[in-house]
Amino acid sequence: MASLLALQHPRFLTAEEFLQIDFGPELRAERDDGVIRMMADGSREYARAQGNIFLALGDRLRRSGCRASTRSCSSVPARNG
Repeated sequence: MASLLALQHPRFLTAEEFLQIDFGPELRAERDDGVIRMMADGSREYARAQGNIFLALGDRLRRSGCRASTRSCSSVPARNG
């Protein structure tokens, strides 16, 4: 009964709570509006798409003070010097 109740009233995680969870080296997860979503392993198609996005972002961000990063698929400020 507790499981059914939990499904009807889910508890959303804060970013701090999510970052404290250890999924181990084999599992990948993301937090989507407080809900944990498990991510699939990378594939060749995924790697190709990631590379294409990285190249497109790199071209767009050139001379903007930002740079593309494949680490988190986000833009991070470029270091001066």
